Amino acid sequence: MPRKAQLIHEIAQRLESTIGKAYQNNRQSIMAAISDLVNRTLRESPEFQSLRRLPMGQQASNAMESSLSGVAQRMVDELLLGIHSDEFKKLVERTAGNGFDTWLTVDEGSNRITEQMLYDILEMLKEQVNRQRWKDRYD
Repeated sequence: MPRKAQLIHEIAQRLESTIGKAYQNNRQSIMAAISDLVNRTLRESPEFQSLRRLPMGQQASNAMESSLSGVAQRMVDELLLGIHSDEFKKLVERTAGNGFDTWLTVDEGSNRITEQMLYDILEMLKEQVNRQRWKDRYD
């Protein structure tokens, strides 16, 4: 396909930009969601519930919850702040390239839909030519 590399590069740049902006605009919500997920997962853990029942277990489990939430948040933060690295750009370009090839694969269903759409467009154009509506637009 002509200009495939340029298209993939453009897709990768847009993905990088979109992800970066979305993360910046929603960072607090994302961090809160991570913390909630870690806390809920730990609270549902039978081992963690047993730890809470031990002497000093409440304090230990609270410290562990806080620590694990912090680690998970830092991991996501580092990952998303790293979107401007060359390594991440190459990953996005490879992913976009694979997706691009998939998008271009035509199956029977999409082929039929495309054919119907083209037929409808041709019928509409024939009707406009027949009525000479195009003159109204370009006169």
